[in-house]
Amino acid sequence: RHIQSQGERTMTPKHTLGDWEVDYSGPARLEIRSGEKSIALCNMQCEDGEQDEANAKLIAAAPELLFACKAALAGLKDPDFDCYFGAELLETVIESAIEKATGKAVAS
Repeated sequence: RHIQSQGERTMTPKHTLGDWEVDYSGPARLEIRSGEKSIALCNMQCEDGEQDEANAKLIAAAPELLFACKAALAGLKDPDFDCYFGAELLETVIESAIEKATGKAVAS
C-alpha cells in the first residue's frame, strides 16, 4: 500500500510488507510477526505486563499508522480532495490504524 502524492514517484516501501501481528511466544516475550517472518522480539521489561503488550501492539500497528499518515497528508495536499467522501474514507483508515495500535475501538 502506497499513497502517491502529486509529483511523487512511486517507491516500494523498505519495511516488511503485510499485516504485522503480536505473537505471544512465551513467558515474558512477545514477537511481532508478518506471516512466517519475525519483525521484532520484545522482551517484557516493564513491571506492568499491560504496558509491554501495549508497546507490542503499537509496533505491530506501525504499517497501518504509516499508511494512515500518508493518506491524510496526500488528502491535505490534494486541491481536488473530496471533503465529504474523501474525509469519510480517511476517517475510517485512521480509526482502523488507531484501533489496531490500542486494541480499543475509537469512540464516535
